[in-house]
This record gives sequence, C-alpha cells and structure tokens, in this order.
Amino acid sequence: LQERLNEEKLKRQQAEASSQEKERQNSMLSVDYRQLQQQLNKLEGEYRQECEKTKGLQKQIETESEKRSAIATDLQTQSSEITLLRTREKQLVRDLEETKEAKSSLEEELHKLRTQKSVDDVQMKELQDTLEAEQYFSTLYKTQVRELREEVEEKSRLVMELEEERTSLTHQLQLMVSRADSETLARSIAEETVAELEKEKTVKELEINDLLSKHSLDIADKESAYNNIKSREDELNKSLETLKKEKEALNTRVQSLEEENKKIIAEHKDGIDKLSKQLKQEQLLKMQAVNKLAEIMARKENLPANRKTKVSATDLRRKEKECRKLQQELTMERDKFSQMVTKYQKDIQELQAVLYDENQLKIRLQMEADSKDSEIESLTCKLANVNSETASLSSGADNDIDEMEYRIEGWLSIPNKQNIKRHGWKKQYVVVSSRKIIFYNSENDKQNSDPILILDLTKLFHVRSVTQGD
Repeated sequence: LQERLNEEKLKRQQAEASSQEKERQNSMLSVDYRQLQQQLNKLEGEYRQECEKTKGLQKQIETESEKRSAIATDLQTQSSEITLLRTREKQLVRDLEETKEAKSSLEEELHKLRTQKSVDDVQMKELQDTLEAEQYFSTLYKTQVRELREEVEEKSRLVMELEEERTSLTHQLQLMVSRADSETLARSIAEETVAELEKEKTVKELEINDLLSKHSLDIADKESAYNNIKSREDELNKSLETLKKEKEALNTRVQSLEEENKKIIAEHKDGIDKLSKQLKQEQLLKMQAVNKLAEIMARKENLPANRKTKVSATDLRRKEKECRKLQQELTMERDKFSQMVTKYQKDIQELQAVLYDENQLKIRLQMEADSKDSEIESLTCKLANVNSETASLSSGADNDIDEMEYRIEGWLSIPNKQNIKRHGWKKQYVVVSSRKIIFYNSENDKQNSDPILILDLTKLFHVRSVTQGD
C-alpha cells in the first residue's frame, strides 16, 4: 500500500508536473496566439494601408498619365510653335540682310549728301557774300531814288501851287464880275424891301400897342381873381379850423360820455350784485322762518290727545302769541321783500332807460362827428381846388367838375316801408363822401349836421337793381 501510495504520489506529482507544464504550454500558446492575433491585426491594417496606398498610387498613375498626355499635347504644340519660330527666324534673318543692304545703300547716299552739303555750304557762302554786296548797292540805289523822288515831288508841288494860284485868280475875277452884277440887282431889290418893311413896321407898332393894352387888362383881372381866391382860401381855412375844433370837442365829449357810461354801468352792476345778494339772504331767512313755522305746526298736530289735555292754558296762549308774532314777522318780511324787489326793478328800469339815452346820445354824437368829417373832407377838397386855381388860374367849370368828383349830394327817393304800394316813397337829402353815405331829412338838418342814417362804405353792402314791382 505504501508503495502504491508512493507510486500514486509520484504519479500524482508527475501528473501535477505534467499539468503544470501543460498549463505553461497553454499559457505560452495563448500568449503566442495573442501575439499572432496582434500580428494578424497589424498585418490586416498594413494590408489596408497598402491597399489604400495602391489606390493612391493608381490615382497618381492616372494623373501622371493625364499629365503625360497633356505634356505630349504641349510638346506637340511647342514643336509646332518651334517650327513656326524657326520659319520666322529665317524670315527675320532675310529681313535683317535686306535691312543691312538698305543701310549700306543709305550710308552711301548719306555720304554723297554730305559731300553735296559741303559743296552747297561753300556755294551758300559765296552767294551770301554776293547778296551782301548787292544789298549794299541796292541801299545806295534806293537812297538815290528817294532823293530823286523828293526832288520830283517838290517840283510837282510847285507846279500844283502855281496852277492853284492861277485857278484862284480866275475864280476871283469871275466872282468880282458876278458880285458887281449882284450888287446892282440887290440895290434895286433893297430899295423895294425897305419900302415894304417901313409899311410892316407901322402895322406891327399898332399891333404891339393893342397887345400891351390887352395884357395890362388881363393882369388886372388876374390880380383881382387872385385876391378873391386868397380871401376865399382864408375863409375856408377859418371854417376848417372851426370844424376841426368842433370835431375835437365832440370827440372829447363822446369819450367823456363813454367813460361816464362805463362808470355808471359798473356802479349799477355793483348795486345789482349787492341787491341780488341781499335778496338771496332774505329769501334764505324767509325759507328758514317758514320751515320753523311748519315744524311748529307739525309738532302741534302730532301731539297725542292725552298730552294736549295736560298742556296748560298759559302755554297755549304763549305759543299762540309766538305764532302770531312769527306770522306778523313773516308778513313784514314779505312786504319788505316785495318793496325791495319793486324798488330794484324800478332802479334797473331807470338804469336801462339812462343807458338807452346814453347810447342814443352816443350814436347821435357819432353821426354828427361823421357828418362833420364829411364836411371837413369837402372843405379840404375845396381848399385843394383853390390851391390848384391859384397855381394854374384855371376856369370855374373845371373846379366844379373836380368838386363833383370828390363829393356827390342831392335828393333821393327812399321807400317808406316794405310795402311801397301802400306807404309810398319819401325823399331824403343824401351826401356821398369818399368813405360814407349820410342821409338827412332836409337840407336844414344837413346844415345843423343832424343825420338820420350813416352807411360806412368800407363795409360791404348788398345792392340790387330796382325792379318793376319796386
């Protein structure tokens, strides 16, 4: 058993050792397997990279082939261009040879021209010398010619002067002969004209005497007219001054009346306000008294019967007396209130009447002022006419026409009322100035400056033509 045990132990140890070796081998194999797998993965990656590289190389080969084909086409084009350039070069070489030949020919011609120029310069110098000599001789000839011309001109002038003297002498002789003839004729004519002039002189002297007498008469008439116009102008100036003073007085009166009117209106307004306040206070007092009486009466009525029996006779009498007093006071207050109301109404009516009178007076004064204005305007027009008369001494008819242009006045038929068939027409004296139309009942009213109606021309008035019905 021991041996078996030992054998089994040995076997066991051997088996364990073999198992350990196997495990080692397994681990080694697994490690190798892993390494092989890693190598395989690496190889696969390298294979992929190589595939990609091959693809890239194929693409590069394709691009290179394309480039090669493009380069081949470029080579073909460049070879064709080279052939063209070679042909051009040959042509240029030919042209160059031709230009060289032309240059050599031109140089020869230039040399010939230079030789000709030198010859020409020599000839030019010779010609200039000859020209200078000829110019010198020509100046000499010109001076000689001028001197000869001057001599000829002097001689021709002398000849002309002699001829002019001859013609003038012949002309003077003819004039002397004609003058002698004309003097004889003029003497006979002058004798005749002297006789006629003496006759005309006597006639003119008579006419001058008549004109002087007429002129003196005209001057006397004009002086008298001038004196009359001056006196008329002085009168008109005086009347104008008086009218201006009257107008100023009327204006001051109107202003004072307006101020008084305003003061009276203000005073009346204050009085009316005070009276209205008093009236309101009295109305309040009256209402309070009435309310008190009503309360007392209501209390009396509302008192119970048993309480009434308890109230003494003295209390009843006292209360009756109080009621009577209150009723008397109430009647007194009513009478006072009615008297105050009537008094205030009378005052208001009087104030309204005064106000109406003041307004009427104001309107009348305004109308008078307007009429005075029209008179002043007419007088200023007359003054202007008088001044124009003094300046120009024109006729009287022209002045009347100018005055009519400035001012129109006369009688005008105006309907009495709206129904003309019943009421008929009435005549009024109308004055039309440059600014206003003034209506008067008569000429006396116009002289007294008492107009009925004044229309302002600056305002717009509707006017229609008179119909058959009117």
